[in-house]
Amino acid sequence: MPALPAGRSPGVVRGQLAGRRTTSLFFPGQKDIDMEEAAIPEILFDFYEELPMKAPADPRITRGILSLLTGLQAEPRVIDMGCGSGASSLVLARAGCHVTGVDIRQSYLDTMMRQAAEDGLGERVGAWCGSMDAVPQSLAPVDIVWAEGSVFCIGFEEGLTAWRKLLGKGGYIVLSEASWFVDNPPEAAVSFWKAAYPGIRTVHEFWNTARSCGYSVMGVVILPDAAWDEYYAPQRDRIALFRKKAKTPEDHAVLDQIAEEIRVWDACRGTYGYAFYILRKNEEG
Repeated sequence: MPALPAGRSPGVVRGQLAGRRTTSLFFPGQKDIDMEEAAIPEILFDFYEELPMKAPADPRITRGILSLLTGLQAEPRVIDMGCGSGASSLVLARAGCHVTGVDIRQSYLDTMMRQAAEDGLGERVGAWCGSMDAVPQSLAPVDIVWAEGSVFCIGFEEGLTAWRKLLGKGGYIVLSEASWFVDNPPEAAVSFWKAAYPGIRTVHEFWNTARSCGYSVMGVVILPDAAWDEYYAPQRDRIALFRKKAKTPEDHAVLDQIAEEIRVWDACRGTYGYAFYILRKNEEG
């Protein structure tokens, strides 16, 4: 499990709460992929369509963080931003929440709603198709905005600003974001992330940014490396399968990028990963 730098801020919760959703794809020049689905190569959606995990996650961590949140009503209202096919939405619904999943891909939402119906959660799960920075106020107020591996699509500060208006009094934002866990990460990781997602920062930098955006940081949870291994495992064989289906140089470039992401993880694990930031809205005045 990644270690935080020496001198970490008080309140950091380590990633062993109990012992997995948007994509984890970072393509240079496409920071705002959530804003314009048409700009995303179709092979990218096809690659992840049948994968249960659209980002590294762990349902035990999701449940554990939910249990840490105080002052919630008995059946909290949640918006799950960039929910993909509903991995975290369904976990939250099973834990007693009423969840609205938000994603730009209707087919992902359809998959989520079918699974919710099969699991007897149809009355607890809803869906809204659109950009996560344009969620209508009619869905508010909610107790929690949840975002596992998705805020990078619009930016950390942008997400905290856009989602603030959706929260009720004392509401929470729980999000996971790619973060550095060491002060001097390997050059291979720095090179990859500089091109793929320049917004990556250290845990302390994200902590301070959240505070400047008007939130109290209640804690930080590090997603264990095992969740990344589980996420990447089915992709390794899937890359070879999709090589046979690729029709254009752009398709092959997408697959090259996915393979490179996995290669960098294998070489540099422990120096970066997802940190869950547990934030509570400060009341103005």
